[in-house]
Amino acid sequence: MKPVISPTDEWLALGHRLYEKGKAIFDRSSVLESEAGTKDTKVVALTLLARTMGNFQAAVLLLDNGSYRGSLGDGPLLLRKPFLDCSAH
Repeated sequence: MKPVISPTDEWLALGHRLYEKGKAIFDRSSVLESEAGTKDTKVVALTLLARTMGNFQAAVLLLDNGSYRGSLGDGPLLLRKPFLDCSAH
């Protein structure tokens, strides 16, 4: 019989796995400074990944600490913000 896991626990487990995948991308990346500077697409991609991971980690921390009850609007905003940032460019 499969153990009963709450939906929150499933989302937290997924969040932790995704965060670890993001960290692995940074560990394997080898972006060096180039003449393109911030126009280098790899630099832009890693910057957006870093911002997304930070916001995602904040949302996971809200869930881990049970703070989502009092801050219901914060979690979705933290996760939506990176997508809004991308669409603004």
